[in-house]
Amino acid sequence: MPRFTLEHERHNPFRRAGEWLREHTEPGAHIGSMSAGLVGWYARGRHVHNLDGLINTRRYLDEFLRR
Repeated sequence: MPRFTLEHERHNPFRRAGEWLREHTEPGAHIGSMSAGLVGWYARGRHVHNLDGLINTRRYLDEFLRR
């Protein structure tokens, strides 16, 4: 059975991020990311938490950090 891969061009930034995380973080590390499923696929052994929708705008982030 062929192995599932994500080779489409739009996925490459997430692949590079996941591969970098796999090489530069310890197994079991907790990481926040947009598109966590794609990043997590390549950052195997790390806990990648999805931030999609949690901090979508700079204004929201600025207000959150002021608290």
